[in-house]
Amino acid sequence: MGFFAALNVFCTFRYKAMAAAIFAIALFYVVLVRRKSISKWNLICLCIIAVFIAWGQIVEYYFAGNETARDLLGTTSLQIAFDYFPLGTGFGSFASYMSKVYYSQVYFSYHLSSVYGLMNIPDGGSFISDVYWPMVLGQTGFLGLLCILSIYIKLFKMIQSGSSKDPNRYICLLLLFLYLLIQSTASAAFVGPLSVPIGFLLGALAFDRRFKVGSIK
Repeated sequence: MGFFAALNVFCTFRYKAMAAAIFAIALFYVVLVRRKSISKWNLICLCIIAVFIAWGQIVEYYFAGNETARDLLGTTSLQIAFDYFPLGTGFGSFASYMSKVYYSQVYFSYHLSSVYGLMNIPDGGSFISDVYWPMVLGQTGFLGLLCILSIYIKLFKMIQSGSSKDPNRYICLLLLFLYLLIQSTASAAFVGPLSVPIGFLLGALAFDRRFKVGSIK
């Protein structure tokens, strides 16, 4: 059953979906078959495989010089982080929904207001809030990026701390978390509509006295 589910995902030829499927298969094998928790080396190997699969899409989005909305938001966010070191341009100013509603001056300052998907016209800014990490880096700078990364590292440690208590629950928690991380490479992910039910599910799975994912040493 799992094989056909994975095959169905791979037949979509969507890189994020294929990467998530690889992570899911690896989780089930390591945790349920080998009866071990996911180590940092497991994650490094999986990340290398996922990057290899999605490399074509990564190049197209960030390195091809196509000057697409996602490409420009990514490169500009890095420039903003250096220009406004260490705090960025502030909340609601770049690559977020509110920066589209109240069209941010930042887009004019960095010559993005004429780019398709980032324009200040009705329905012209449809791609503004289509990214996550450029939003974090542009709005909160390197300091905000470090804070976000530290939160995710702590969340990962909390999940890891409950690996021996309930393997099935551990797999669900880790897979949901890793899915959001994979999605964040090319979508709004953690601030998108899908993150709300996933966040509630993460909280519901973690809130269990037997599992005790809340203690970090």
